[in-house]
Amino acid sequence: MSIEIEKKNAMREKLLVKLLPVIRKEGVSSLRIERIAKIMDISKATMYKYFSSKEEIIESIVDLYVSYITDIGETIVDHNASYSEHFQKSFEQSLLIAFYISNEYLNDLQTSYPTLYEKISDAHDKRNEQISHISDQYQNEGIFNPINIYLLHMQDQFLLRKLFDPALLTKMNMTLYEALLDYYSLTKHQLIHPEYLNEIDDNKIHELLKKLVQKFSTTM
Repeated sequence: MSIEIEKKNAMREKLLVKLLPVIRKEGVSSLRIERIAKIMDISKATMYKYFSSKEEIIESIVDLYVSYITDIGETIVDHNASYSEHFQKSFEQSLLIAFYISNEYLNDLQTSYPTLYEKISDAHDKRNEQISHISDQYQNEGIFNPINIYLLHMQDQFLLRKLFDPALLTKMNMTLYEALLDYYSLTKHQLIHPEYLNEIDDNKIHELLKKLVQKFSTTM
């Protein structure tokens, strides 16, 4: 790949990232080219140097998400990591996926661009299979509780994303930090056998949640 192509691809990704906070709140179908260029902070003419159409932008964002889900799925498969590292890494990744890929975005994509929605869904399925394979090993060793791991995947898909809804947090009289910390504790006790719970150091998760809550507050 030439240096010019690498520079162009890097700039394309930089422009796409600027759209993510808006897309997670509003979806993609209602965005007009003029507003997309404004969010990217470039002229329409400059935008068309990097993207030929709105459809290409939407597809490129999907590819960005798919690449992220696929890449982080690969990092879970680390045979040198401990069960607690696997668990916390998986939780961290589920948290970031739920944060960046919102229900609003997914519902809009499923309705307006079903083929692109399937690409994200397939990437999720592949990651879930990787997590399930590792979880099966820990269940056989008696470290993880003998539960169907796919129920936890569904819990992440539907419940975890809902915790980023300010209206729901107000109804529950909870801060986002409190809700996510409780969700972490819930998941930990569901998955890990009581004998091994005390071996897990939660300090890393506390710091992660603080950073994520701070980032979430800047996008509201």
